[in-house]
Amino acid sequence: MLDKVKAMIGEEFGVNTDEIKLKSDLRNDLGIDSLGAVNLSLEIEVTYDIQITDEELAGLKTVGDLVSIIGAKTSAKDIK
Repeated sequence: MLDKVKAMIGEEFGVNTDEIKLKSDLRNDLGIDSLGAVNLSLEIEVTYDIQITDEELAGLKTVGDLVSIIGAKTSAKDIK
């Protein structure tokens, strides 16, 4: 999952995927602004067939946060 998220970020924002770590800050390290975050969340929602609320999106600070919410939401979806 991390590799797929890194690929999305790299493609969308022109960041070298080798520089993207779990602790990378979306805004400060990767330069993703609020509009970019919305676009990324939409791509993630389509790719993983999940929904990320505005409140959840606002709370995402790192790549690790993204991976965690994807994992939690895909696991919850599998349980239903």
